[in-house]
Amino acid sequence: MIFFNNLGVRLAVLIPLFFQIMVAQCIPISPTVLMNGQQITGTTINDLEVFLGIPFAEPPINKLRFRNPVKYKNPSTPLNATDFGPGCINQQYSFSEETEILSGKIPDALIDIFGNNTNNASNTSEDCLTINVFRPPGVNNLRSLPVMVWIYGGSFQTGSGATDPSLMIQESIDMNQPIIYVTFNYRLGPWGFLGGSTVAKEGSTNLGLKDQRLALEWVQDNIEYFGGNKNRVLIFGESAGAMSVGNHLVAYGGDHSYGDGHLFSAAIMQSGGVTSMHGVESKWPQLFFDLFAEEAGCLDPNSVMECLRSRSTQELAAAQASPRLREFYGIVGNFFGWSPRPDGDILPYSTFQMLKDGKVARVPYIVGTQEDEGTIFALAFKSINSEDQLAVLLKNLFDYKSSSSEEVKILQHYYPANNLFGAPFRTNATMALTPQSKRIGALITDFLFEAPRRLLLSSTPDVPRYNYFSTPLHGVIPYLGSFHGNDLFFQFHADFGPSIAYRRYWIAFANHYNPNIGTGLSEWPLYNSVNQDTMGIDLLSLSIIQDTYRVEAIENLINSTNLITAWPFFWMTIYIKQNSN
Repeated sequence: MIFFNNLGVRLAVLIPLFFQIMVAQCIPISPTVLMNGQQITGTTINDLEVFLGIPFAEPPINKLRFRNPVKYKNPSTPLNATDFGPGCINQQYSFSEETEILSGKIPDALIDIFGNNTNNASNTSEDCLTINVFRPPGVNNLRSLPVMVWIYGGSFQTGSGATDPSLMIQESIDMNQPIIYVTFNYRLGPWGFLGGSTVAKEGSTNLGLKDQRLALEWVQDNIEYFGGNKNRVLIFGESAGAMSVGNHLVAYGGDHSYGDGHLFSAAIMQSGGVTSMHGVESKWPQLFFDLFAEEAGCLDPNSVMECLRSRSTQELAAAQASPRLREFYGIVGNFFGWSPRPDGDILPYSTFQMLKDGKVARVPYIVGTQEDEGTIFALAFKSINSEDQLAVLLKNLFDYKSSSSEEVKILQHYYPANNLFGAPFRTNATMALTPQSKRIGALITDFLFEAPRRLLLSSTPDVPRYNYFSTPLHGVIPYLGSFHGNDLFFQFHADFGPSIAYRRYWIAFANHYNPNIGTGLSEWPLYNSVNQDTMGIDLLSLSIIQDTYRVEAIENLINSTNLITAWPFFWMTIYIKQNSN
C-alpha cells in the first residue's frame, strides 16, 4: 500500500513534468539575456534568435531634438524585445517621373521597383533610436562570435534597420563560421543632417553619423551579453550605408578607439565610401536650413532652434515635404540636401584631404562597385539632349567659370558623345535612352563611386584591402545594366547567381579578415598598387581582373575637381528644372 502511495506521488509529479518537456520541445522558449542588470527577452523568427527594438539612445525628442544623441540610461525593468522599433522619419520620395522614359523598354515590374521607393520605412517616429541583434539558435554569452553591423543606405533620406538577415546567418552556420548580426536606426534628412551656421554654432551637426557612432558604442558595451565578440566587429553597408562606413574610417581624424579597444575592426563598402562634401556652413546646407525653418514658421534667427524644437513632428515633416523644399528634391537633390559634411567635429575637415593626410582608421576592408552605378541617377537628367546643355551641366557640376572653359572641354573629351562609350558600359548606341544619357551615366559612375574608391585604395597602401567589380546584369537589363543597388537583391533575397559570393566572402572576412577561408570559392587576392588584382563578380562566374578601366578619366576627376565636392550636383537639378519644356 505504501508502494502504491509512493508511485502515485511520483506519477503526480512526473506526468505534469513530462507534458512540460513535450510542450517545451514544440514551442520555442524565448531567448533571454541579462544586459547590465536589465532582462532582455527576445523571440524566434525564421529559426533565428532575435532581440528587436532595444533603445541605445534617449529619445531624440523635445529638448533633445536636433541635438547630439545621449546614451540610453538602462532601466531595471525587463524589456520585451520582440518587435522592431519604428524607423526614423523618412523622406517619402517616388522615382516614377524619372522612370517614365523606361516605359516599354524594360519589364513593367522592374519599372515599378524603381518608381516606388521600396526603402521607405512604413512605421516611423522621432523616437526611433533602437538596435536589433540577430543570432543563430543556441548561442549564449559563453560564445564569442564575430559581429557584422549593417548600416542601411537610402540617400541619408530613407530606410531603417528592420531587415531580415536570415539567409546571411544561415550561410554562416552552413560554413561553420557563425556570426552575430546587428542593425540599427539613425536619424535621416533634416532630423539627422541639418546644416547651416546656427546648427554649427550649437554643435548639433551630423547627428545621423553620431547616432551611428553611439550605436557602435552600444555594441562594444553590450554585444558580449548576446554571445558576440566586441573585438571582432565588422561594419558594412551599401550606398549611403557604405558612405557612412567611409565616414567612420576618417571620423575624428581616423580615431576609432573606444575604451581599451576600438569601435570596429574591419569594414566593407558596397557602392560607396569616403566622399567629399563642402562644410556644414556652405551655401546649400544654409539654404536648406533657411527654407526648412521658414516653412516651419520659425522666422526669428535669435530663437530659430527653440522654435524648431517646439513644433510638432507633423509640422516639421510637412516643412520637409513642402513644395519649396521639394523643388530641390530628386534622386540627386534628395541625397545632397541633407547629408554628412565636414563640421570641425566628427568630420574635422575635408574627408578626401584626411585620406591624403593619412587620417584614416587602419582596418582591413573590402570595397567595390557595380559596373553601371550611374545609369539610375542619369534618369534624373533625361532632359539634357545637346552638347551645349551638357557643357552647361559640366560647368555647374564642377563650378567652373564658364561652359566653354578648358576644364569642360577636357571632361567632354574623357566622356565623349560617341554612344559606344558610356553607361551601361560595353554596349552600343541602342542602349542610349537619350543622346547624352550614356555619357552622363558614365560621368556619375566615376564621379560618385569610382573616383572615391580609387582614392581610398591609393591612400591606404599599408592596409589589407580587397577590391571587387560587379557585372551580373550586363546584357540582362537593357539601358540600365548592372545598376546601383542590384547587389542587395542577390545578397539578401536571392539564392542564385552571385548570391553566394556576396555572402560567403563577406562572412569569411568577418571571421578572419580574409575573404578566402572556408568559402569554397575562387581565391581573392589582396589588392596592391602594382597588380591591382580585383575580384570580378559576374552573374554565373568569378574571375580575377585588373582595376585599370578608365584610368585617365578617373584620375582627371580626382585631380581637376580639387578634393571632389558633390554639392554642385544641385546646380544640375536646378538647371534641368529651369530648362525643361
